[in-house]
Amino acid sequence: FNTFFLISISLIDDSHERFIRSHEQTTEMRTDDCRFESSLNFFYSTRPKDDNKSYFIHVDIYERVSLKYRASYLFPVDFPFLPVNLISKVILIPRNNIKIKYCSNRQCNYHGICIFYWNNSIDSTFCQCNRGWSGKYCTIQHQCMCSSDSLYIGVSAQNRSICLCPINRLGPRCLIHDRTCSLNKTSCQNGAQCLPNHEISISKEFFCICPQGFHGD
Repeated sequence: FNTFFLISISLIDDSHERFIRSHEQTTEMRTDDCRFESSLNFFYSTRPKDDNKSYFIHVDIYERVSLKYRASYLFPVDFPFLPVNLISKVILIPRNNIKIKYCSNRQCNYHGICIFYWNNSIDSTFCQCNRGWSGKYCTIQHQCMCSSDSLYIGVSAQNRSICLCPINRLGPRCLIHDRTCSLNKTSCQNGAQCLPNHEISISKEFFCICPQGFHGD
């Protein structure tokens, strides 16, 4: 049956603050051929950008309904001196039964969790910060403005919380109740889960996530 994933993609630098320079998130559906494609644009937060910093694309993958964390990827921006970079990557989502590989980092573990990137060819790791903390090692306090039932993933260069919303909320801080599924509660049949569609490129107002043994829209 189909599985939906919430993909969070950020342009970050290697500074101690580890500000998120640009961020996009998209909901993707794994279909029978197990593939989906997405094209996104990211922008440096300052003009001109700081040439003394290295920049990276950081990718987090969550299950869309439960917001369960699956994996993260890190890709360097190889030619930061260029005004525009085109980065094309293939991301493999690990199966649900594969354990996350945690690491030990004393600086990080006070206010976060140290995790290996899924593509850790050079044993690269990052700190997944607790709510209210930010920075490369989760040592900088931040007043989180995300709703209590959302996920906080970091701080933008404008010092704003970046949030991932549960399926019944929307908005940059997940403070707006989404009534799409409550207004269409009889549309998904046989115990299917209703999932609001916030992607403007697709005409469907919502999707139905079928239980095992059923398929179809």
